[in-house]
Amino acid sequence: EKAIDLDSSQFSLYNARGAILDMMQEYQKAIDNYTKAITLNSNDYTPYLNRAVSFYNLEALDASCSDYAILKTLIENGSISDQVIIAEINGAIQDICDSSKPSYYYQRGVGYYNLKEYYKALDMYSKGLAKFPENGMMLSFKGNAYFALNECEKAIELYNVSLKYKESILTEIKINPRFLEASNEQLTAYYKASLASIYFTLSECKTNLGYFDEALADINTALELTSDIKNLDLNKETYYNLRGYIYAMNGKYEQAISDFNKSIQINKNFTLAYVNRAIAKVSLVEKVKCSSYSIRGNFNNQPMSVNWILPTKSSLKKSESNILSALSDCNTAIEIDDKFGFSYYIRGQIKQMLMHGDYCMDLLTAREFGLIVEAELLQNCDK
Repeated sequence: EKAIDLDSSQFSLYNARGAILDMMQEYQKAIDNYTKAITLNSNDYTPYLNRAVSFYNLEALDASCSDYAILKTLIENGSISDQVIIAEINGAIQDICDSSKPSYYYQRGVGYYNLKEYYKALDMYSKGLAKFPENGMMLSFKGNAYFALNECEKAIELYNVSLKYKESILTEIKINPRFLEASNEQLTAYYKASLASIYFTLSECKTNLGYFDEALADINTALELTSDIKNLDLNKETYYNLRGYIYAMNGKYEQAISDFNKSIQINKNFTLAYVNRAIAKVSLVEKVKCSSYSIRGNFNNQPMSVNWILPTKSSLKKSESNILSALSDCNTAIEIDDKFGFSYYIRGQIKQMLMHGDYCMDLLTAREFGLIVEAELLQNCDK
């Protein structure tokens, strides 16, 4: 900032400030600085390259490709000679700017998906699939968009077709410029991880629809595919959490707890697994009736509705240690994320069982966070 104040005519200073803003994920501000740098010196390629990447990070792929087109011209006229930079530019053009390739369409679809513009994503995937109907990667991404719209039946159909053409997923991985230096072992790992992700989301869909046996088979396949993958961030805590949820829905609470334990071992800050484990601990002792609304793991939503039949005082005393352990799990979840309303929803009910006088505070907090709290739970709370 001081350097620019002293001399605002140096393009390199704006380029440097843009790079700093990029690291801070202030992409639009970074773009503004790169644009200023280009205004001051349009012959240097670095602001164009940096701006192209920033546009990509903002999911503005057409704008990114406009900069890559300029960079391509600079390569052709000899202004760029660094072979590493040339390879980076050509790789990006191949990946996101060539409409003769499937990646042109699914990269834009993913961009719209990341911006939560799911219908635009579907439209882009449809255009791509009209040209490449057997592209397994694009089929799975289209399934993701339908899943985001809670249209699980359509998502399941697309995931199944995607798996039919799963070899095309490996082909896409192999030709992706980002994997040019990857070993065969690494390529296989990426491929297995891609398949596991499809089976995981298939399992989520089927769980939402109540097809628990099929969902269990799919999540087991996902876990099997990832069993020997190393050095990839697979979010496996979500895999075990999902399987634990399925076990809980089937009344297999000990198996559910085992999987929630694994989930927490992988990620000790995974809030949802603590709350799910609390539910399973209480359910081991008392009869429980659960109905599922969503198991997406979105912390702003309500994963399930739980209604416990309150135990008698004598049976409660026998099971109090389990319930206190469940209460501890909820406490931990709230310590990790005090904005996760589901923790308060479950903790309020557990406190009610234990006859803690402040249970209403938790239930009302859950309601403030937008959760559905049953009227019978609040009958003594709104007075």
